[in-house]
Amino acid sequence: MSSLPTFVGLDYHQDSVQVCVLDSEGRTLANRSVRNEADLIARFALQHGTPQRVAIEACCGAADLAEELVTHRNLPVQLAHPGYVGMKPCRWIADRGI
Repeated sequence: MSSLPTFVGLDYHQDSVQVCVLDSEGRTLANRSVRNEADLIARFALQHGTPQRVAIEACCGAADLAEELVTHRNLPVQLAHPGYVGMKPCRWIADRGI
């Protein structure tokens, strides 16, 4: 694991989660679909640096995943309204650490 500070966005789906990892400048370091399992998601996010914030859209099932990532993987997860975050470009999200 790198000590590079990163920001992670999770797009939750029942069977998979799209994981996008950005550096502090808003550049995409990784963006891929991962099976919806907290261990796999955390491992993928941590491969690219140290997450400063992890945002996941607030929808059915997402709260359970968020709780597992916080409680068992010690990731700084925040639930986000999908309509609000979805309208913002990646650069805006990275600048604000969302």
